[in-house]
Amino acid sequence: GDHRGLHSFPTRRSSDLDFIENNPYGYNSQRILETSQFYYSLKFAKEYNCDISVLNSEGIGNIVIYTRLIEELSLSKGRPLKLLTAPILPQVGIVDNEDKYPIWKNNPFISEIINADEIDKQIMQNVNKEQDNFCQFNHFIENLCAVFGLRPRKLKPSLFLTLEEMKWGINTLSSLPRPIVCLHPSGKSSVFERSPWYVDNWLELIKNLEGVVSFIQIGKFDYDSKKLPVFFKETSIRQMMSLIWA
Repeated sequence: GDHRGLHSFPTRRSSDLDFIENNPYGYNSQRILETSQFYYSLKFAKEYNCDISVLNSEGIGNIVIYTRLIEELSLSKGRPLKLLTAPILPQVGIVDNEDKYPIWKNNPFISEIINADEIDKQIMQNVNKEQDNFCQFNHFIENLCAVFGLRPRKLKPSLFLTLEEMKWGINTLSSLPRPIVCLHPSGKSSVFERSPWYVDNWLELIKNLEGVVSFIQIGKFDYDSKKLPVFFKETSIRQMMSLIWA
């Protein structure tokens, strides 16, 4: 259900680390680790003169979900943030020549990115574990922001494409009749082969809407790819974002 209004937002304090330690829980008090939420993210960030550290592994969506927090935290401080993280390393792997920081590229709320792996590989191992300190449900973005005493202006990620990337996305899809529906049937969270949503239901959906909409498929081209009779192009993460935007 909608839990907004049932919880108060605490007042921000001068030190983010002190704030988290004294009020470590947002909407959700469930956690797995013994440490408080964002303990290592803020500890290492403070140690290496950054504002916050964010994860770089697991699923791409796990990284994307932090973009709203970065924007809100930047606006609360009145300046772009210095970010401690490492090159993206999702479980599904990356394509050749992938950008090191595709989710954060062109983000006006970030002034500098420090590569934690060049300092100590253990840093990101600890930071990546901290996602277990959040129960992922409908208000996950609100949970992240609430830990910092922030109310997100939007419940969606904050991604920034260049003009060239947007033009590429539109041109790439220019031959497809509008409207276009984007399908993402694959990935780390894909269903088992025995499920009708592995392939069968996708094929039925496409057949039933033939001539009504155009379809494109996104995902890593060589990872759990579903053979659907729709437009599917091998892309980098930034190119995939451009197609979704277009």
